[in-house]
Amino acid sequence: MMRKDMFALPNLLCYLRFVLAGVFLYLYMQEAYGYSALVIALGGITDFLDGQIARRYHMITEWGKIIDPLADKVMQLAIAIALTSRYSLMFVLLGLFVMKEAFQGVCCLISLKKGRKLDGALWFGKVSTALFYVVMVLLIAIADLPLWLANGCIWISMLMLAYAFLMYAITFYRMLSK
Repeated sequence: MMRKDMFALPNLLCYLRFVLAGVFLYLYMQEAYGYSALVIALGGITDFLDGQIARRYHMITEWGKIIDPLADKVMQLAIAIALTSRYSLMFVLLGLFVMKEAFQGVCCLISLKKGRKLDGALWFGKVSTALFYVVMVLLIAIADLPLWLANGCIWISMLMLAYAFLMYAITFYRMLSK
């Protein structure tokens, strides 16, 4: 990896998302829910911008392909962990999230060993991630959301996450059985 790749603007925005995950956790634990929701939104904006800049200005790097999804997962993990303190159903979502990501990580490593790789997130992964963020920002920003509605939103996010998990499992199975 070239040193300049590590400091390309899109990758710097990814590093910022790692910092924002910590800032989010700090603000959330201080019960500054509005600010913590804004930090998540800022993380989403940096995620969007790093992709746009990388594609538009031909700054896509191999390092960026690794660090970008990792930054996303760290932010999602921080959010899910934080919300377990308010919503017990989040433990189920957190468990599903960890299983899916561990599964995908192992499959990616096996694929690389066989000379194959998944080229970026697939549509169902993107939809699952977008829905996750919408639900989590809603749960954080509206602290007095009725429990039945909060749990319903968590269930919707879990169902999409489970669907993405299943579809990635099928995709990896097909890719690895060739």
